[in-house]
Amino acid sequence: MEPGGKDPTAAVAPNRIEQGMNEALGESDQELVANAWQSSQLLYNLQLRWDAATYTWQRWVLNYDGEAQEGLLTRLLGGTESWRITFWLIGLGLAGAGVFAWALLRSHPGPVLRPETIAAKKLEHKLAQLGYKRKAGETLGDFIRRVLYSEPQWQTGLTRIAQLFEQVAYQNRAEQLPQLHQAVKQFPR
Repeated sequence: MEPGGKDPTAAVAPNRIEQGMNEALGESDQELVANAWQSSQLLYNLQLRWDAATYTWQRWVLNYDGEAQEGLLTRLLGGTESWRITFWLIGLGLAGAGVFAWALLRSHPGPVLRPETIAAKKLEHKLAQLGYKRKAGETLGDFIRRVLYSEPQWQTGLTRIAQLFEQVAYQNRAEQLPQLHQAVKQFPR
């Protein structure tokens, strides 16, 4: 509005505004202001998208002031108090660390055990159920000897398992592997 209270656009006829610029100009004037982008629908759509991107950049990046920051934090966090922001940052950090750890663990499966080691683990599990646990650093042979000291009735089965394990693990006699698995499966019968 002008200082005198008059609307400067009142002098323009409403139908001229509704018709658009192309209808208001003569043919020679239209050529002067013709937009090369309007000749192709694809180029015109690209121009509209560029304008939208420019507007978004202007609104969210260039005009992002302290008031906008505070409004965003209030909407996201429920307030701008330092304890809220700290709480959310710690939570996001922990969540990020959890996702990272999960991804790291998924990408690195545990060690691949050799078949004779799997058989030995199955034997250890059976003996643990019977009350015998293998000590840290104890070889399978020493573990079996310790168990046999208390349980001489398992002499035949455990001695056979120890022999087969040594043949497969230390003498590279892989053909004995099925017998080792079978002996462990049948223990303590």
